[in-house]
Amino acid sequence: MPKVAPARSQPAFGVEKTAPTCESSNAGQKFSAERSVILPYPEFIAAFPSIDVPFPEDVVQTAVVKSDSGLVAFFTFLKDLTLPAHSHGAQWGTVVEGEIEFTIGGETKTYRAGDSYAIPAGVEHGALIKAGTRVIDVFEEPDRYPLKG
Repeated sequence: MPKVAPARSQPAFGVEKTAPTCESSNAGQKFSAERSVILPYPEFIAAFPSIDVPFPEDVVQTAVVKSDSGLVAFFTFLKDLTLPAHSHGAQWGTVVEGEIEFTIGGETKTYRAGDSYAIPAGVEHGALIKAGTRVIDVFEEPDRYPLKG
């Protein structure tokens, strides 16, 4: 029977996890299998400015890079969140860790780590976002969210 090492978590901007490893034998041969380790956002990203979103900081943490052409946001959801339906300029995102059930233009789909989504400008969308989810979103509108002062 495989032995699995327990995962450990450590507070950070996001959550650091150590992947379980398995040891097993097959006809006397030993092998180890490891899954990918998802690291927290590094400190230099955590040091980016935050944005003013309509949710408390104990629910979602943010860090952004802003240019004249758009806004790149690193989100960490600390608690489950229902994002009400809304629309704005175009948005592209990718799930780094966790799960989002997105409804985009009336179509509902679940996105997990490694999945990306594109939301055209003006298309209504909303989501159910699970605690522990981290995403990187890119907004075509540089002023989509104001920077925290």
